[in-house]
Amino acid sequence: MVYLNIWSSFTFVWNTKKHLTQRVQNLDDKLLEQKEISKSILENVGDTKGSIEELYVTVTELQSALTGLDYKLGSISEKQDVSNLGLFYLFNFVEGKQVEMPRAGCFKSWSFLPLQLC
Repeated sequence: MVYLNIWSSFTFVWNTKKHLTQRVQNLDDKLLEQKEISKSILENVGDTKGSIEELYVTVTELQSALTGLDYKLGSISEKQDVSNLGLFYLFNFVEGKQVEMPRAGCFKSWSFLPLQLC
């Protein structure tokens, strides 16, 4: 009877140890899986950050290019205004009208022009 009690206790302890060992192993496996997932997320965040930084550089370059284009379009517009005023002066001269040639920077004061140049 004592032998049976000892054997029963031993079996209980053995089975409990086996069960707990399996649970610890399962937790270790889950922990390793979570560690791999965290590493993958960290890599994806790093890649995304790099992509965002590249996008920022691209947007900054594009903004700079657009600023340059805006300046060039303004310059072309001013040159077109000067050309139009020159043509206006030339047409008036050919028609025999006396019109004063505009000075630089005074083009917006020519309110009698047939076209709105300002």
